[in-house]
Amino acid sequence: MDNAVFVTISIVGAALVLVDVYLKKTTLPVIIFYLIIGLIVGVSGFNLINSNELGDLYHLTIEILVALIVFEGAFAIDIVSLRRVGRVIRNLISVGLLLTFAISALIVYLFGLMDWQSALIFGSLVTVSGPTVIVPLIRRASLNNKVKTVLLGESILIDPVGAIFAIFVLEIVLSGISPDPVISMFNRVIIGGLIGVCASYILWGLFKISKNLLQEEILLLLVGSAIATFSIAEIISGGAGLMSVAFLGVSLSGMDIPNKDEVRHSQDLFVRIAIASVFILASAIVDLGFVLKIWPNGFIAIMIIVFIVRPFIVFISAFNSELTIKERIFISFVSPRGVVAAALAAFAGEKLGGDNGTMIVAMVFSVIVITVVLQFAYAKLLARLLGVESMKALISGSGPLAKKIADQLSTNGYTVIVILPERDQEYFPQDSEKIQSIIGSSIDEKFIQSIDLRDVEMVAGISNNDENNLFFIQIVKATKPDVQGYAIVNKLDSSKAFETAGIKAVKNVDASAGALIELMGNPTLHTAISGGENRLVLELTVGSGVSGRKVKDLALPNGVLAILIYRDNDEIIPRGDTSLQKGDRLLIFGRSTSVNVARDMLLQLN
Repeated sequence: MDNAVFVTISIVGAALVLVDVYLKKTTLPVIIFYLIIGLIVGVSGFNLINSNELGDLYHLTIEILVALIVFEGAFAIDIVSLRRVGRVIRNLISVGLLLTFAISALIVYLFGLMDWQSALIFGSLVTVSGPTVIVPLIRRASLNNKVKTVLLGESILIDPVGAIFAIFVLEIVLSGISPDPVISMFNRVIIGGLIGVCASYILWGLFKISKNLLQEEILLLLVGSAIATFSIAEIISGGAGLMSVAFLGVSLSGMDIPNKDEVRHSQDLFVRIAIASVFILASAIVDLGFVLKIWPNGFIAIMIIVFIVRPFIVFISAFNSELTIKERIFISFVSPRGVVAAALAAFAGEKLGGDNGTMIVAMVFSVIVITVVLQFAYAKLLARLLGVESMKALISGSGPLAKKIADQLSTNGYTVIVILPERDQEYFPQDSEKIQSIIGSSIDEKFIQSIDLRDVEMVAGISNNDENNLFFIQIVKATKPDVQGYAIVNKLDSSKAFETAGIKAVKNVDASAGALIELMGNPTLHTAISGGENRLVLELTVGSGVSGRKVKDLALPNGVLAILIYRDNDEIIPRGDTSLQKGDRLLIFGRSTSVNVARDMLLQLN
């Protein structure tokens, strides 16, 4: 057994280095690589990791890792955001979750794949998505803000909510083994809940006493407390551990914990180690021979769940919302399963044992592979066909001005393409998720037409050559007439040519003079707008989810102000009691990072 333990630790450590350091740079989610490694070293491969050889240590490790993942997810729940999220997301994580659970369980039961107890567990496991798989997919597909907000909001919230729900279902099924299943189930829930809540108040008291704890100390205190709470609950009432850490995380998420947001982000290292360990250990017990045995009924059932049940759930959840039909279709066909499903499947499989446990593990891992691989393969193409990609802006220019404009547009939700005459290592050393650079001539008609202009909504000529700026924008407008054209005018006598071409232009001298006059006459305002951190004025259209709310009820982030409302032909200076109406154009101002948080929040509400 000693050798088996050291072999397992070596494999997990080597996999972390290989995947999280080197393969992470690929566009694929890291869980795919961990799953492949687990299959290679597990019972279907070289059998280097074998749960029988590890014995009780395997089960204990899985239980503790699952407990940490459940705690992290529960602690990540933002109670305030949960109350504020838009109706679509709220429906997906409530009614959608319950319908997915019930219909999925019914499908696998009717297909004769499982008995009803195992079917209920399977149904609960496939309700969760998760940011570990959604975030890379969003980056790959470059989605518009509405679709991105719904998918990300759903994944962040349904992960912990679905995990707690799956634990609850598992507790009910496992309690059926005891002489009095109802009492046994309630004992686990009540005892686990009481221990978790009591532990949270003990921690809260410790935080009140120790007010100068470092962020790292708070993190260690939380992780250590989660493990201790899990262990104590298991000692008092076997099987109550997972419920206790779920209650602990949810209770702490609603408390005033020092540096809570920073601690949530710093959990990332623990989570990455837990994800690697869980996926490798869980996929190591997947019997590929058993996976083949579920053909064809198992795969038909999975396809029905993924491509029929999911769209049905989305269209019910998005009924009478601001989402377009095309946006609803895209969201319908994107819901990859991730680490929570894998972790709980391995845990449930070990708890149930026998063919039922093996079947659950095989089915859940088949769902994970099918959803992740297929949906990553078609997401970008589907987004393009449905027209739900993010807005694009095309810029011709280089240097600090091009960099500042590109940064500002990217924070405003645009994917920016910058045409550079030559490689600019100082300002555009490498491409990022939102800003891409290409080398070429902006006045080469063939080169410009070789760029995919279908999603370009804005084009800007900001080089120091007016003739080149004008010709560049005219080439783009010839291919896509409805694009908005903007330019910097360097020579005073060039303004008329831009105006005649229908291009909005700003004279370089006017822009410089305006900034200097503003600095001389309103130094505080100038500092606020052009200070060290980018400031942003953003216009948002009020939808049905926000209509009727007062400005003070929006709970905008600190430092974000609602400065103006355009309503029909009127301009309204908003006050706290000003009610918003559908169709209003609301202007908000603040630091770019805070304004973007406010934008995402309002998009969720819409």
